[in-house]
Amino acid sequence: MKRIIVVAKYEAYVPEDMSIESLIGNIEDTFENNMNDFGVSSEGYHDEDKEWVVFNHDSISVGTKAVIMISED
Repeated sequence: MKRIIVVAKYEAYVPEDMSIESLIGNIEDTFENNMNDFGVSSEGYHDEDKEWVVFNHDSISVGTKAVIMISED
């Protein structure tokens, strides 16, 4: 089996004097309480019993800079 990673990016502009630390706990709680696993079907996959794929909620990162590299092997 191969692993597929889905990255969703959210951003907000906040006052310069607002700290990330003051937001992290609430952001993490919001995602933990509101982000669920989700499933999608693979259009045209040859095995109908396996075409439904479930993506499991994994982790949350909060910061002011991000480096994201997504590639297909």
